[in-house]
Amino acid sequence: PERTAVFKTAASTSFATRALRDRSAPPSPGQTRGAKVWVASDRRSTTTMEALAVKVFPPEKIRNVALVGHSGAGKTTLAEALLFRAGTIQRLGSVEDGTTVTDFDPEEHARGMSLSLALAPFEWKGFKINLIDAPGYADFVGDVHAAMRVADLAVFVVSAVEGVEVQTEYAWGVAEDHGVPRMIFINKLDKERASFDRTLTQLRDRFGAGIAPIELPIGEQAEFHGVADLFRDKAYVYDSGQGEEAPIPEAMSEREHEVHDNLVEGIVVADDDMLERYLEGDIPSVEELEHTMARGVAEATVFPVVCGSAKIGRAHV
Repeated sequence: PERTAVFKTAASTSFATRALRDRSAPPSPGQTRGAKVWVASDRRSTTTMEALAVKVFPPEKIRNVALVGHSGAGKTTLAEALLFRAGTIQRLGSVEDGTTVTDFDPEEHARGMSLSLALAPFEWKGFKINLIDAPGYADFVGDVHAAMRVADLAVFVVSAVEGVEVQTEYAWGVAEDHGVPRMIFINKLDKERASFDRTLTQLRDRFGAGIAPIELPIGEQAEFHGVADLFRDKAYVYDSGQGEEAPIPEAMSEREHEVHDNLVEGIVVADDDMLERYLEGDIPSVEELEHTMARGVAEATVFPVVCGSAKIGRAHV
């Protein structure tokens, strides 16, 4: 589709402009410049994006979320899937076709990769989420530093095929230096040679014991068709093309219960009162567990791991 650009000064409600305001590249044909903050859009989403741009959110309802990781891990595809799931765009674009929201520059289309930061906002449950899609190629590490300076959360996108790669490790060090809370999305579980267990082992080897899976894949490679929610002991399967709640498959129930118990034990040790109750046989509620884990995430000591396939839209939100 013919593309335009929608820009909005966010200085009054978001610190994102501090890292993004000095963009100097001239606009491409069909694009316009405003506030020196690139917020990519197109005719699929202009109405929604413009409405969101003028809506006022109090600072406590704004979150800057950086998508980081090695080039080719699927950050831009994940951004597209999140925008689609939130209803900001009406159909999914693809990197291969040059139709994604955040890769809007002709040079990015030609190379099939992100070359600069892109900001794409959406609304979710009363919050404005500023997605910051950072390039993963080594030549553009400056953009990773810029994203981390303003991020409330860094989502590390890791391919289940290639595993933890060098730019992922570099970006992790940058996030660590800035004290940015982190979570991990293991992507491409539908691809040949994908392995959740291998990738999880690599994450723990590289980044330590704070790595905490809160989901497990149901099947892998061509058999991947859903995820198991470890907090709720429920499965979300996509056999019909849409996520549907279902019981945990019998074939993986034993492992799911084991990982669930490990997750609960890892959370309750961070809260003395909760630990005492747990040892007395009082199992904390899902809400209590999530609240305690959220505190660990905010303190950058716990790093939740979720999984799926951004390309085919199989991930539980």
